[in-house]
Amino acid sequence: MPTYYKVATASDGTVIQAQKNCSDGTDDIDRGAFGVVLAVPENNTWYQGTVLPSPAGTEQRPMLCAVVPAEGSAYCNAHFSSGPYRDSNGNLAGDDTDPHNRFRPKQAVKMRENVDTLTAGGYTTCYGGDLNTTTQDVSYLSTLYTGHQECGQPTPASPHAGEATDGGNKIDYIFGPQGPSYACRVIDSGLSDHRMINLTTS
Repeated sequence: MPTYYKVATASDGTVIQAQKNCSDGTDDIDRGAFGVVLAVPENNTWYQGTVLPSPAGTEQRPMLCAVVPAEGSAYCNAHFSSGPYRDSNGNLAGDDTDPHNRFRPKQAVKMRENVDTLTAGGYTTCYGGDLNTTTQDVSYLSTLYTGHQECGQPTPASPHAGEATDGGNKIDYIFGPQGPSYACRVIDSGLSDHRMINLTTS
């Protein structure tokens, strides 16, 4: 699901958007569109891309869901807007994409609406992504915790915590239904500025 940005406004007021392409650096290799991706088995037959509520004039943040019918499972991945947040030392960090912290709660609500639709359809759903929110500001994500737990929580009642995924901060999350036993590891692949979350359930 590509990330979109505003290109122009037509004379009738329609906003014209385009996909945001990855920078090719100094070579001429087409790296495709910047966005979010899910890798699922080939028996996947359905996916849905959603543009989340996003501040005007900035990246229109994407969400992508896919189902695996053979497992009765569904997965959703998103990249939320970024705003000022407290880093692991309590200092303000981040950027001004969402300076008043209004859009991440809206994005969480939209994500949860999509997840609830999949759950109502009989799927066991896991969801998350780069949500650009530290555990100190996790109240912005409260919608995502209701009836679910994050893999950094040993139990649903545990504090909102977990290993850092970006520098000294945790801003990446995976949620699943309450009940299973979750094992959560953070792995530095060396391929990204973020560390990868590995979630297994039993």
